[in-house]
Amino acid sequence: YQRRVHGDYYINMGSKCSSQFEVEQDEYGGPPPSFKIVPATSEMIKQPTGIEREYLEFVKDFNCSNAKIKEKRENLRPLVLEARRDLSSLKLQKLILVNGNNLYTGFISREKGIPEYKGIIELDDKSVYEGEFKEGALTGKGRKIFPNSDIYQGAFLNGAFHGYGEFLGYEEKTEQNQDVMKEELNQGKLNAEGEKKNHVYEYEYKGEYVNGKMNGNGIYTGKDGCIYEGGFVNGKYEGQGEYKRKNGGRQTGQWIGGCMKGQGRRVYADGKIYEGEFENSIPNGKGVLTVPKLTLAGTWVNNKKNGEFLLKLFDDGEEVKKQFRHDKEIVQEP
Repeated sequence: YQRRVHGDYYINMGSKCSSQFEVEQDEYGGPPPSFKIVPATSEMIKQPTGIEREYLEFVKDFNCSNAKIKEKRENLRPLVLEARRDLSSLKLQKLILVNGNNLYTGFISREKGIPEYKGIIELDDKSVYEGEFKEGALTGKGRKIFPNSDIYQGAFLNGAFHGYGEFLGYEEKTEQNQDVMKEELNQGKLNAEGEKKNHVYEYEYKGEYVNGKMNGNGIYTGKDGCIYEGGFVNGKYEGQGEYKRKNGGRQTGQWIGGCMKGQGRRVYADGKIYEGEFENSIPNGKGVLTVPKLTLAGTWVNNKKNGEFLLKLFDDGEEVKKQFRHDKEIVQEP
């Protein structure tokens, strides 16, 4: 049983020899593979796959008695197990059509003739998927690149984002060009209307997905530099979370349907702190605002102070009551 190592050299698996690669034991079951390098023939070159060549590289280091190599065994463990996967039920195909008109390169099931294990496929929407397959479906770890340059890398289940993944989104921007250069038009840089299209960074998400939508815990970074970290339900902020602004401000609390609602805390860029009730992500209801020299306790309506407020000074503890309307103090006449 022979496998190719590099170039025109193969390793005879199962033949005893006294070489530096001989193995004393196999930690993962099965007889220990002993092997030796032999010259390749033209028939041998056609048989092995890239995975088989990688296998020998893993095993050679994995079973080495050198003390430093032994320390790396735990890191090599997943690679060795994957390389020892039985591929006898699969065959490697290049540039074939599957599901009607999807171009595919990778492994297919000999029995069912559908993608299995690993491959690359161009989908109906012109996006490209590279990764794992199960029963012909995009299932397992993979990467998907969309026509507008969006990229998702992570877990899939039956073609949908499912599990942990990272998504980098782009927005297509169109620029009008009055002077259309024939060279640019011919090169495909401009369309017939003289428009030039660019893909601009829109957002990044790292976290959990369920059935193609952001569900669970994640981190969302917008093009404006703002970052939300917390819970998601069907693509919207929901549950406990924190929103950080680029200017240094941030707010923490409960989110429902993409907005902060209920009890929460907001720290402003200038150092002020509001703690209390929120509605639509802004102070609304009873709360306390802390500024450098005093606190204001009262009721906010749509982020504006309304009604009676109790002001407490830090220096002497003095308490003063004042009236506000639409965020403006009502001065009482003597």
